Amino acid sequence: MRDVFEFAELSKETPVSDVEDHVLLKEMSHRIKNEYAGVINAISLRAHKSQSTAVRAALTDVATLLMQLSDVHRALTCPAGRQPIEVCAYLQRLCGAVSAARLRNRNIKLLLVESEPQFLAAESCWKLGLAVSELITNSCRHAFGPAGGVIRIELSKDGPMVTCCVCDNGRNRSKQPAGLGLKLMQSLVQSVGGTFNRGFGERGAITLISMPSGGNPSGLH
Repeated sequence: MRDVFEFAELSKETPVSDVEDHVLLKEMSHRIKNEYAGVINAISLRAHKSQSTAVRAALTDVATLLMQLSDVHRALTCPAGRQPIEVCAYLQRLCGAVSAARLRNRNIKLLLVESEPQFLAAESCWKLGLAVSELITNSCRHAFGPAGGVIRIELSKDGPMVTCCVCDNGRNRSKQPAGLGLKLMQSLVQSVGGTFNRGFGERGAITLISMPSGGNPSGLH
């Protein structure tokens, strides 16, 4: 009955198609979390039953990696509420999860420059997180060699817009065409009234994502 009540409440203010999308995303996320949990439990059980120290260690490493990837998925889950979200705190959680799951043993440093509190609407903050995650993945795949490098993320406020700058000090990739993932992220950002601009220098890439500020949650100043 609780899910029915939440659906009815949401539908008063949100078009039916948006409600259906919200419920579908919530259900898909829930099922993925359950699948992660099931696989992790199965691997952990095999590790516990194994008589080989090497096999137990290898399976434990796999289970740990899956738990870290599950944390990334959790950080990128569509927010349930409609209150504005403080962007820096949100990105800190996301970057921490991504660093643990994707950057270990890669010699790649993920640096989030702290800023004054900036707020975005829940949907905008979620889509910003998806875009930042894709940019990190893109840099890891294409920017760095064995020596690694740095990915820097910085927030700023410019009038009514919150801007997120994501840059790396990797290889020049100006001749590399944008892949489907980056094109999708650009569309997501534009769907909430934002802009997505990407450029290249002699060392690395820089992307500027700007979105309309979501103001402050009620009661916060």
